[in-house]
Amino acid sequence: MIDRTARRQAADIIRSYMNEEIGAFRLRDSLDDVRVQTEDRTVKTIILALWRHYDDLKDHKIVASKERWDYFHRLLLILESDAEIETNVVRTRTTRQLIAACALLAFLGLILWFGWSLPVLAAYIALGVTSILLSFWRSQTHANGDVLDIALSPFSSVSELLAIRRRVPQFKKKRYPSHLKGRTIRHWLLDTDLPFLSSVVMGLVRLLFAPAPLAFQALPEVDFKTRVRIPLHSEESKR
Repeated sequence: MIDRTARRQAADIIRSYMNEEIGAFRLRDSLDDVRVQTEDRTVKTIILALWRHYDDLKDHKIVASKERWDYFHRLLLILESDAEIETNVVRTRTTRQLIAACALLAFLGLILWFGWSLPVLAAYIALGVTSILLSFWRSQTHANGDVLDIALSPFSSVSELLAIRRRVPQFKKKRYPSHLKGRTIRHWLLDTDLPFLSSVVMGLVRLLFAPAPLAFQALPEVDFKTRVRIPLHSEESKR
């Protein structure tokens, strides 16, 4: 269903954050109030998506790159329309799953043949390295293929975006404030090092517990794809 009141409230809160009238804590609390009072799944999806774009442990004014600023406006466009966000689970098989499965089978074969010995220990380390390389391969594949997705998200195509835009002729986009460029939540060293430290920790986990992550990597890869659509009978679901 389309809850116009909730959509209007959520849009007003987001715009207040973008105008630097409220901080991250007020944004979080206000959006949570809207989320618990509505049954509009699109509103709930947008509020959940926004959670990844602010820090709920440190109060701060808006921190947004030009790309994130444009993303916020696409969410506002949806809130000001009759559009609904649909999320689909996509499972794909690639060469990476075959490599992971073969590596696991080879490792099990070595255990059966040699028992727990030095060659098996070396194979265990190789198994961890294989898991790290497969993870890096997948991340690079997604990084190279996500440029258009980032520019359109949560829309799945340019035509989909334009179709919704035409239905909201009164929608206005605010110019990106130049003073936001380079603004960070924490010290820039922390913002730079946290992703690196996370990668190091995950690498150690893959080395120490190689069979477990590799077993997951042998399964079909799961991705979540979103699209935006206009309900056929949207007038009946408004309130």
